[in-house]
Amino acid sequence: IARLAQVLGSFDGLSVLDVGCGEGKNAAYLAGRGAHVLAMDISELAISHAAELWPAHLPVKWVCADMREFPLADADYDVVVAYGLLHCLRSQDEIAATLAKLQRATKPSGFNILVALNRLLINSLVRSSRRKEAQNSSEKRDEQSLLTSAATI
Repeated sequence: IARLAQVLGSFDGLSVLDVGCGEGKNAAYLAGRGAHVLAMDISELAISHAAELWPAHLPVKWVCADMREFPLADADYDVVVAYGLLHCLRSQDEIAATLAKLQRATKPSGFNILVALNRLLINSLVRSSRRKEAQNSSEKRDEQSLLTSAATI
């Protein structure tokens, strides 16, 4: 979020969706800098703490909801934040569906801020990386074999 603040210079008037907001530190930060924030979390306790913790004058709407079931309009938000949400999801399909939903909710010129500590996602990325390494290694062996064959001809 700090990096995005450097890029944008200002959050004034921006529409922000903060899913998995917890007790709302990111929502409060963005609202304190002029954004209008919809902050959502599945935990009633987290949302009630957020509403008590942060000043009431901040332009934040605190919502207790499961974002997987919450209707989001397409291209409605300048910034979508999912900090610590993805690791709570149950499967790669759920992660993919959530990411697609968040991307649809983001304006074409908007930004997504994601922090993912999801074992399944990390494992998938590692497997994908290993497959690419193996494929590159295999291609190099094939290339070396062709060079050796060409040299002997």
